[in-house]
Amino acid sequence: MTSYLPENVVRALPELPETVREVLAAAMRDRVSIEEVASAVARDEVLAAHLQGFFAAGLGQAEAPTSSLRTAIAQHGIKGAYFGAMILSLPRVFPDVADAGYWKRSLIRATSARILVELRGSLLGEEAFLCGAMADLGALVLASCMPEEYAAYRSATATDHDRSEQEHFACSSDQVTQALLESWDLPAGLIQVIEAHMDPEKDPIGRDRPELQALLDALVTSELIASVCTDETADDALHAALLADFCERYALPSSTLTDIADRLDADVRRMGEILSVPLHPTQTCRARLADRT
Repeated sequence: MTSYLPENVVRALPELPETVREVLAAAMRDRVSIEEVASAVARDEVLAAHLQGFFAAGLGQAEAPTSSLRTAIAQHGIKGAYFGAMILSLPRVFPDVADAGYWKRSLIRATSARILVELRGSLLGEEAFLCGAMADLGALVLASCMPEEYAAYRSATATDHDRSEQEHFACSSDQVTQALLESWDLPAGLIQVIEAHMDPEKDPIGRDRPELQALLDALVTSELIASVCTDETADDALHAALLADFCERYALPSSTLTDIADRLDADVRRMGEILSVPLHPTQTCRARLADRT
């Protein structure tokens, strides 16, 4: 699985916190009770508090805080606890990464993906958010194990887009992302979606898996939204690509993007507070998207 990665990168692949692994193991069993999952979460006070905040922030289904952790998990389901624990673990897995630009782009991509699948009436909001949040984790691994070198590389590629990660680090961030998600035992379908996003020509998702195709559509469009909202060099061509992609995939007027932007700004700000991650103070998503829609 990791034979194609340099040894220093393999050593830098992080493990999930023990409590999170326990929650995931409980949630993946064929028969598991709400009490079992709640007990696993409750052993980690920080995770328990953040999971309730995650649900209450509108990123689950509840509109208001619930009275107990068990009630919250009962309302949102074991799947909600599973994906919530995964998402909330990320800043703890990468405690030394304070790249505000990375976290803001990641949260915009994740939140956009969730909103986009909901536009189609899908119930895969948590899966979409998780795909968006984890689609570029390889960059965090490289930044963790080679902070100065990777920062210099990212700075150089801002003006020279032909520079190759493979050439400089003997692997790409996409390869690292794939290895990390497999080591964490992420559901195979979600790994397939992220891999298809990273390499559209590799093992395309078939028509017999419409739920995975819906996730992939959301991930592709949300990547464009994140680029428009965070890339200081974003030009009219990138905005035009986003509008064309959105209108083609969702058959909705481009003005719908402005409505999405309003939700994005509120949800990203709240999620940043819950995760306690820094967010780069760029223009609001509404300002970025509304300018050209």
